[in-house]
Amino acid sequence: MFKTKKICPAIFLSVGLFCLGDSALASESNYEINSIDELKSEIQGSVIKVDSLQDAEKKEIIENTNPEVINQYIDLLEEDLKDLDSTLIDVQQDGYSSEVIHELPKSGGIVKVETSTDIISVEDNFNNIMSRAFIPNISRKFGSYQYNIVYKVENLLLPDAALGLVTYYSVGSYGLKATSCSNSGTKGSLVTDISASCKVTDDKAEKVGYDINAQGDFKITHGIGGVNAKQLYGTITSRVYWNAKGTSAQSVNESYTADF
Repeated sequence: MFKTKKICPAIFLSVGLFCLGDSALASESNYEINSIDELKSEIQGSVIKVDSLQDAEKKEIIENTNPEVINQYIDLLEEDLKDLDSTLIDVQQDGYSSEVIHELPKSGGIVKVETSTDIISVEDNFNNIMSRAFIPNISRKFGSYQYNIVYKVENLLLPDAALGLVTYYSVGSYGLKATSCSNSGTKGSLVTDISASCKVTDDKAEKVGYDINAQGDFKITHGIGGVNAKQLYGTITSRVYWNAKGTSAQSVNESYTADF
């Protein structure tokens, strides 16, 4: 691909952003790639050859690219994430899991949202399971359940990262209760640190038509030694909605939103 001419000590990688502050390091003579068009051309050519770039290949391209151009690419990725429709309805096509992919047109990446929930009883949901097209309502027998969301940002140049939120809840004659949450599924990389926290923001749904919610907050910091690092903030919110009442089970909907 390239012979590395210069490895800059202040490169910052993440799902969203990284920054170099020394303008002297950005001299065009030190790099093979000095424009966003050249960068996109190199990425696209490499992807055609190997289908997708591995982290080592991404690192090699980065080391041979003017830092100012890298920052331009990061800006495009950030714009993509902010432009993405924040209301992402969860369609669990096999009754307990789903994978929804959203393209990021400016940066050439994708957002892949994977969700899963406790397996639905075929006896309780026979008609919905048979259709497999869309399951807006889930029949939950009285008991405890969890709703898992993993929000993956996969882009052409930077190491991928994942943001996770798990909502634990119970179902009973009282309606719905959110009991706790976790950030299980969150994953950074060797050059990406993700600080994650979560909280239950609405813990009870005591009437049909009400919902319970949990919120995951994420701070993505990327860099070597923390120098000149930029940060990206994101929030994932889960929603479990009480749709209809039963004597031994409740009908619920599960969905989420994501904002950057």
